[in-house]
Amino acid sequence: MASNDWPELGRSLIELQIARQQDPLSLTVNAIYGSVLGDLGHTDEAIIQIWKTLELNDSFPIAHAAIAHIYLGNGQTEEAIHHYERVFEIVPSTFYAGYLGHAYARAGRRDEARLLLSQLLDRSGRGEYVSAGAIGWIYLGLEEQDEGFSWLAKAVEQRDVFLTIYGILTNKYLIAPFTGDKRFSELRSKAGISF
Repeated sequence: MASNDWPELGRSLIELQIARQQDPLSLTVNAIYGSVLGDLGHTDEAIIQIWKTLELNDSFPIAHAAIAHIYLGNGQTEEAIHHYERVFEIVPSTFYAGYLGHAYARAGRRDEARLLLSQLLDRSGRGEYVSAGAIGWIYLGLEEQDEGFSWLAKAVEQRDVFLTIYGILTNKYLIAPFTGDKRFSELRSKAGISF
């Protein structure tokens, strides 16, 4: 993807370069800089940048999630799983459980995906907050599109941040397998995502 395909990402990259000059050790700036490089199609450079961030602090969850997304998009599911497991260990949120379960499913580790899905559904059934987007994301990984899109529709209604901030409707690495499904574009439209 060229930077002129998503001009706002190109502008973001410029701003992040300025921020890196002002604070070269900022974990957040460095991880997001790598993520944006990846979004612009510079995956090798993105991976190098994110690894540099992890060298600064191997416990920084944003960097693990960012590199896992790129690996998943490249079809390197085991590498993605390694980083999703690490981020879930650091921050055991339902959001990261959704990422991990989806990656397990895509890697053919369906029993592990179903275990995470079952845990999320049980917690939701007990009245705990569980991201509907995370549940839908695992279903999509399991190739159960009807259930997946049903949960993602609930997530849009609930304004679940898993869909936007956590990237499910916006990250090109994550959405590539699903962009051909009309329901996916409808969800993006309902969520107000135009790019």
